[in-house]
Amino acid sequence: MAKILPLALGALLTVPAYAADKLALSCVATDHFRPNDPAGHMSLIVDLGQRTVSTVHGVFPISKVTDNLVWFDDRSNSIGGWSGNIDRISGVGRIWHGGGTQYELTCKPAKPLF
Repeated sequence: MAKILPLALGALLTVPAYAADKLALSCVATDHFRPNDPAGHMSLIVDLGQRTVSTVHGVFPISKVTDNLVWFDDRSNSIGGWSGNIDRISGVGRIWHGGGTQYELTCKPAKPLF
């Protein structure tokens, strides 16, 4: 037991520093208006430390964090920009554009490849 404790502590200290602040998610995206036509996969990086969410559509500021939801949006675009949310517990979310595009997301934690 005495030998296991230093190994466990060493393993914890080698975990990347961003692990507590950043969460990589792998999501299946479904077009809200065509639910039988999967839109594909999308990855999200939720960075609570920097208060951003990175998607294939850009990097957006986190606008609100509750016990369950993280909300993000891009209010800099006069046409509407992208907005969305992700449930921190279930992994269910949505991302939409002011122009009418909307995706339903089913996400799970992903381990970055490198």
